[in-house]
Formats: sequence, C-alpha cells, structure tokens
Amino acid sequence: MEREYGYNRFLEEATMKANTRASYSLALRKFLDFVYGGGDYEVLSHRYLGEAKSEQRDCMTDLSNFRKSIEGMAPTSRGTYITVVGRWLEINHIELDLVLLKRYRGNRQVRTRDKALTQEQIEKLGKYLNYRDRLITLIGSSSGMRTGEIVGKRAIRARDVDFNTNPVTITIPAEISKTSTQRITFLDGETGKQLQEYIEDSRIEPEQIIFGIDYNSFAHNFRNACKKAGLTEKDVNSGRNKIHPYSLRKGFATGWTGDVEVRELLMGHSLGVKGAYKKPEDQELAEKFLKNWESKLDETKRKVLEEIKSEAEKTYKQKLEEAEARHKVEMEGISNELYEYMEKELMNLAGDVVRKSEKDSKSGLVSGEQRKDSG
Repeated sequence: MEREYGYNRFLEEATMKANTRASYSLALRKFLDFVYGGGDYEVLSHRYLGEAKSEQRDCMTDLSNFRKSIEGMAPTSRGTYITVVGRWLEINHIELDLVLLKRYRGNRQVRTRDKALTQEQIEKLGKYLNYRDRLITLIGSSSGMRTGEIVGKRAIRARDVDFNTNPVTITIPAEISKTSTQRITFLDGETGKQLQEYIEDSRIEPEQIIFGIDYNSFAHNFRNACKKAGLTEKDVNSGRNKIHPYSLRKGFATGWTGDVEVRELLMGHSLGVKGAYKKPEDQELAEKFLKNWESKLDETKRKVLEEIKSEAEKTYKQKLEEAEARHKVEMEGISNELYEYMEKELMNLAGDVVRKSEKDSKSGLVSGEQRKDSG
C-alpha cells in the first residue's frame, strides 16, 4: 500500500525552499484547524485523508466552506491557501473537481494600486520609526532607490557613497541592481548629512553593508509604523495596504518635476536603444537632481507660507469675533445702565413734579383762606 503524504511528509517532500515550506505549513494548518478545531496536525492530516477516501467527507464542500472562512484575507493569500490544500489532496490521490477548484482559487493576479508617500506623510511616519529605519525611509524617498538596494545582504556599502560631491552621490553596483547595470543617484543635503553621521557614529568600514537589516524586518517595522501613524488605507481589490516600502520609490517618481528621462535613469529604468545615444553625463544628472530638489523645497516653502497665512486669517477672524462679542456684551451692559439711569431720572422728575404740584396746591389753599378771613 502506498504511503500517505501526511502533514510532515508533505512539507518535507513537496516543498524545497524554507519560505515556501512555511507558507504551505500555514495553509495546511489553517485548513485542518477549520475542519477539526485544532490538534496534532500529523494525526489530523491522516484522519482527514482516511475520511476523504472512505467518502465520509466531501472535500469540495470543505474547500468551499474553508474559502468562505478566510474571505477577509487578501485574494492572493486566499488563492494560495486553496492551492496548497488542493495540491495536498491531489498528491494523496483524492479526486477533485478541477473546474470548481480553479474557481475557488480565484484571480490571484489582482494587483494592489500602490500609493505614493508625500513629504508630510513621511514626516508623520518617521515619528514611529527608530533612527536607522527613519534614515532608510529618507534615503528611499530622496534617491528613488529600490528598498532591496538599501537593505539586505546585497545592499549598498559605505564605499558606494561619495560625500565629497554636491549632491551626495550613491553608486549602485551592477551586482545589486535589478537590471544588472551600474548607475548613480543622489541624496538631498540633509539626508546625506544624516547618512554620513550614521556611518561615522556606527564605525562602518568602506567594505561593509551600511544597514544591517534584511528587507522583511524593515518591511515589518514599516508596516507597524504605518498603523501607528494611521496610514492604513487598503486597496479595494486586493485587500492589501496601499502604502508599503515601495511607496517611498513611487513618491520619488511622482514628486519629480524635471526631465522624465533623468528620473528614469536615477531610478534604474531602461530608456531603450534611443536612450543609450543621449544618456546625460553624471554632472548633468547631478545638476538636474539639485534643480528638482530646489523646486520641491520651493513648493514646500509655498505650502508652509499658505498654512501660515491660513492660520493667521483664522486667528484674525477668531479675534474679530471675540472682539465683536465683547463689544456686544459691553453695549448691552451700557444700554442696561442707561435704561436704569433714565428710569431713575424719570422717577425723580416725576417725584419733583408731584411734590411741586402738592406744594402749589397747598399754597393756593392757604391764600384762599387768607382772603376769606380778611373779607
């Protein structure tokens, strides 16, 4: 009798790479947890296979229900989980409805519409990153480099950065470039200064990789910072976050206001045969980078001035409203005092009139009596 591919054997013999094995393990564990509610996965896997082969279980129904249970996951992850479980069943000679299985897998080619990070968002994000990761973020947004060129085992070394040029120049060697072509890019003044201080303070030798962190660890820290900063907008189609490390590179591209061909060269994109004949010299690239960065600074200054003006107008309006309110209260107070004064004066005047009238009446009465007596 042919030996079954239980949980352990399936992971050992059906997968090669460690990352793939971890992905397969998670998918199979989630499926077995869904069916049985937890337990020893090796035991549960053989139990499930036994029930499936004896037709005590409808595998397609289980797969359908399992898919519904992970509906909140990203489409790519859902498709991977269904694929792994389907492969496990097929390798154990469990017959499946391939048409339905393909439908359950869904469209795994859904792409996330990445969102570029603005300078304001980068500053907000930086509050939740340590010094090293914040510097990595600034380098990515300033230079347009791929994150894998900044961190990881094949990233830039201290010797690749020239602090004696203006702007600071970074050479991306062909062996770490995605296109296997050496290129240069640049850093703005402040980021270049911080990078130089980091290398000196960390005593990094010229041959050493600058940042001792792998891509996955940096991406993990980046995602956590995004959550804390409230930058958690998700793509409606893929279910994934729109902002991730690539957003730094995209921010560089969308924020570039100068020559598009220069931007493409700095980012490591190919210009084709036509571009090979009119590739700018390094000095021209540097000048256009500086010009673009200065225009970004001018735009930042304009925004700051607009914010100051808006705040000033808001403050003026608020103070004007407060002054008008105080004036209204004061006028109401004055009106009340004037009314009381006039009322008091009228009462006094009325009293005077009454008293004078009484006095005149008495005076007239006395005069009449005197005339009567004399007569």
